[in-house]
Amino acid sequence: MSGHVKHKSDIELLCRFARGEKDACDEITLWIRKTVYYKIPDLQPDDAHDIIQQTLTNLWQYTTRQNFELKQTAHALTVRIALARCVDFFRQKRYFQQLSDSIPCSADTPEEKATCIFQIKKLYIAINSLKPLCRKLIILRFIEEKTYAELSVSENTKQGTLRVQLHNCLKALRSRLFMCDNINSCNE
Repeated sequence: MSGHVKHKSDIELLCRFARGEKDACDEITLWIRKTVYYKIPDLQPDDAHDIIQQTLTNLWQYTTRQNFELKQTAHALTVRIALARCVDFFRQKRYFQQLSDSIPCSADTPEEKATCIFQIKKLYIAINSLKPLCRKLIILRFIEEKTYAELSVSENTKQGTLRVQLHNCLKALRSRLFMCDNINSCNE
């Protein structure tokens, strides 16, 4: 039991928050608002409102669990959840460059075309060398062009989790492609 925070005022504040008492909700909302605007100072009001609402919802879900036990101060818990929602906000707002629909093998000479085909073949070999989950996510997201919302439904997982998994899969793919470049060949 050592290491657990036993500040009665923190536990009391979170219990009052879970019951929906206005003064507790206002205090916690202020903590969240300060955290969000500190992390993202130029945030649009609607986006800030969404992050604050998501944080309040997550905090309420956490504090109303049957086996809830406070292991840090109420402020630290609230800030940690708010920061996680800020990270989710950044992930969702990423801008992606649209790729052309044509295969990038519009080479002028046979040599350039052969090099291009080799690069594509190397990419497919690297994808096939990944773990099954990574291979599946990359194919669904980039070849079949599924959205994160569609993937989350088909994989029965949260969009944030999928984004992290796909990020790690792409990192592994880049590593495999880098190794292929360094040894000048990829074995099938």
